[in-house]
Amino acid sequence: MTNLAIIGGGVIGRSIAYRLAAAKIGTIRVFEQSNEQRGASFAAAGMVAAQAEAILHDDDTNLQFNVRARTHLRNFTDELTQLTHRPIPWWNHGILVVAADDIRTRGLGDCAVRQRSLGLRADVIDPLRLMTLEPMLQRNLAGGVLLPDDSALHTGLYMSALEAALGRVGVVIEKNVSVHGIELIDDRFRGLRTSTGRMGFDAAIVCNGAWLSDFLSNIPLRTRIRPTRGQIVEVGGKQDCPRHIVFAPGCYLVPRQDNTLLIGATMEDVGFDESVTLGGVSGLGTAAAKTLQGVQERPLLAVRSGLRPMSDDGQPMIGQVWGIPGLFVAAGHGRDGILTSAITADIMRSIIADNEVPHWATHLSPSPRFA
Repeated sequence: MTNLAIIGGGVIGRSIAYRLAAAKIGTIRVFEQSNEQRGASFAAAGMVAAQAEAILHDDDTNLQFNVRARTHLRNFTDELTQLTHRPIPWWNHGILVVAADDIRTRGLGDCAVRQRSLGLRADVIDPLRLMTLEPMLQRNLAGGVLLPDDSALHTGLYMSALEAALGRVGVVIEKNVSVHGIELIDDRFRGLRTSTGRMGFDAAIVCNGAWLSDFLSNIPLRTRIRPTRGQIVEVGGKQDCPRHIVFAPGCYLVPRQDNTLLIGATMEDVGFDESVTLGGVSGLGTAAAKTLQGVQERPLLAVRSGLRPMSDDGQPMIGQVWGIPGLFVAAGHGRDGILTSAITADIMRSIIADNEVPHWATHLSPSPRFA
């Protein structure tokens, strides 16, 4: 495979492009989406919440995969920093999942017990210790769970390091060429239809997130990737930030090294509407005020939104499209795009370079989900 196209320049597309190029798998060209379709990567809070996501939704389906992904991501960012000399800051104080009442606290405790049975660290926190750990939290919170191995990274600097790394390994990023569709000949991928004409490729990986199902509308799919809007607020101020990332009812709070605070994120089924709305911002503000003292006095610095690519079964699809040699997909990562970016790149490298799916990732193959 000597000439490969990657459609989508978000965190998944860039990570795959880097991993394949570093493995010297042919010539790789990345086609970024237009500015109005910047997707979830450019609005993400950088959450690395493998355990917290399972606890929030009381669903362990993706837990072990996401814990593995957390390790892959740490190694991957270290590799990028070593190559580019661009640090990628992590917030390494853990995630606190807090509850507003005793019933929810007991539910969090049950989840923590399950995670500890798998060898993971998850500590139940009573209200007194919660106030000791985070004195800025509201006093009426009923307790929570501390996940010391979950964290977050700086999304913007991660994306910048990825772009710099792509330059180092010779990947071409096409920012002014729109991809309109794929070209199939005898049920085999042969190239792309673009704004500058036809381009021939040996293979393509479609990583365009929430737009995947529309882009591959001529191919029958057993499941769709649907857009879910997430709005996020950034606030400043001279007040200290929480030491931990806090997951609370209706919001999460992500402190940054520069004393700014990210408040996210909505989950809205509004199609491809990326608008920032008063309702979204006010809802996040209300939830944050019920969690953190003084947050409403912080100055508003920015509001942004992105479209998360949600799959119908809640799991990403990574692999070759059934029945079409040369066409691959990597999409449907939902809220976990940053967390699973490195492991997705490693899976795709194994598939394309070794023609082998890692045994722990066979359940993510798109083949059973394509008609």
